[in-house]
Amino acid sequence: MPKNHINSNTIHAGIVAALRESGGIALAGGCFAFVIGVLMIQHGFVFLQAWLMNSEVYAGALEMISIPFWSQTPLPSITLISFAFMICLRYVMMGMVIFDVLQGLSGWRVYVALFFVADENWALTVAKSRRYKNQQFLFGYFFTSGVIFYLAWVCCGTLGMFLAPLIHNPQRYGLDFAFLSVFLAMLVSMYRGKSDVFPLVIAGVVSAYVSHVTHHGWHIVLGALAGSIYGACRDIRHS
Repeated sequence: MPKNHINSNTIHAGIVAALRESGGIALAGGCFAFVIGVLMIQHGFVFLQAWLMNSEVYAGALEMISIPFWSQTPLPSITLISFAFMICLRYVMMGMVIFDVLQGLSGWRVYVALFFVADENWALTVAKSRRYKNQQFLFGYFFTSGVIFYLAWVCCGTLGMFLAPLIHNPQRYGLDFAFLSVFLAMLVSMYRGKSDVFPLVIAGVVSAYVSHVTHHGWHIVLGALAGSIYGACRDIRHS
């Protein structure tokens, strides 16, 4: 049996594959969590507030955008709720894509796994599903990579909270690039060839334009929808 062969018929094989492959992107995501931890303390969060938000909300883009609003009086609750809805609306589309991995599993497994859904382990699992079709393998991979990323997120975020008084400008150390680097890495792992170029370009152009026009998070949703609609229409036309 080849050294790199993966027994895709077991959850255990999925767990082993995730342990081997998800560490790098978890570390990159941890750098982003570190920056968020620093920023939360610098914006007036007490440690317990910052830790609970980082570990329970567990949504990096939403946390980053919402941090400045928490120091405002009165708290702009409607604005925060609107941002949360728009930014996290992408999880609806992500859930539809990952449905086959969770289909048929018992209820508690599904709900526990959904807590650990992040862009990173979702992208890793989607890329893996192109080679391995066994549901048990993919679930083990999806869940384990999610737990690894979550632990890295919480630990690095906590470290950032402790070191916040010593770091006055995260950009000086290039830590602000962590967020972009994670998504660039995911883009490379999910790239399938020339057929992906136009949907990606359309999504990027629409997202950039909407971001320039409005700063309310709609660029995330509308960019994704534009690229998806183009890709779907193209595939229907060629089928």
